[in-house]
Amino acid sequence: AIFSNLERCLAEDFAADRVFSFVFAEPAFVDGGDVSEFVGVDATARGAFANVIESARTVCGPLSAEQRLVLFDDEGHRGSAVVMPLNGKAWDGVLIVSSEETDRYEDDMGTEFLTYLSDVITLVLDPWVQRQKLD
Repeated sequence: AIFSNLERCLAEDFAADRVFSFVFAEPAFVDGGDVSEFVGVDATARGAFANVIESARTVCGPLSAEQRLVLFDDEGHRGSAVVMPLNGKAWDGVLIVSSEETDRYEDDMGTEFLTYLSDVITLVLDPWVQRQKLD
C-alpha cells in the first residue's frame, strides 16, 4: 500500500507520466506478498542509478541511456525525470518521477523540497526493509 499510494500521489502532484520505485534490499516482512519494488541488493538496475545514490543528491533532467534501458526496456524515452536517492540504514534505493515532456524536469531546478521528500520517504520505508547480516 505504501508504494501504490506513493506512486499515485507523486504522479498526480508532479503531473508525471510514470513513477518508479526501486529498493535495493529485501523486504522485512514474510507474508506481505510480492512487492516488486524490492528488487534485491544485487539488482542490475542499481548500477544505472549508483551515481545518484552515492552522491545522495536529487537529480533532475534527462535520463542516461542506461537508465532509460532499465526503466523502459529501450532507449526510446526522450522525456525528463526526477531521480531521488533513498539512503536508509544499511540499504538504498531510488524513486524516479518521469515525464514524456523533455522540459518538465530540468537540471537547473531547485531540489531542496525533493531532497526533503526523499528523506521522509526513506524514513517511512526503513522499518519495512530487511537489514543485511554482517559477517
